[in-house]
Amino acid sequence: MDEKPNPYASPEADLDKGPADLTDAESVRRAYLRHESSIRSIGALCYFVAILSGIIALAWLAGSTQATIYRQASIFWSAFFAAIALLFALLGRDLQRLEPKARIRAAAVAIFGLVLFPVGTAISIYVLYLMLSEKGRFVFSHEYSRVVRETSELECRTSPVVVLILVALSFLLFLAFLLAGFG
Repeated sequence: MDEKPNPYASPEADLDKGPADLTDAESVRRAYLRHESSIRSIGALCYFVAILSGIIALAWLAGSTQATIYRQASIFWSAFFAAIALLFALLGRDLQRLEPKARIRAAAVAIFGLVLFPVGTAISIYVLYLMLSEKGRFVFSHEYSRVVRETSELECRTSPVVVLILVALSFLLFLAFLLAGFG
């Protein structure tokens, strides 16, 4: 007798295998790409802080050229903000490159940022999650850097949340300079 297929039976498929065109490295990269993108976006945010700190350092330096009793304080604050600019620029570069040492440094900076209530606290909690989670540890591992080299055709896009934060901060910075110039 001929057996007819049961139209009501559930389909039979081998679920242990992924799509034929995906390599193992590609499937790992796709699984962690969103987390990687968020970490790289935090690196972009570090670059923004570095630029802002550099501008503040230059403003303090410009104030130190005047013959006042506050000249030494202006030079001190200029050097302080220049050091912060340098540290954030290096941290941003290392986060963009997914250097393993950047994970702990970013977490340390985020711990200090917890006191900057409310926005700094929210950003710092998010950074701590990105750096200290299981996915964060794997994204900064040497194994994942090998996966990234093997799957260089996959692009890492910046998170829309970080783009929104950068646009808002840029607008506020522009507004502050505008008010300082006309105020």
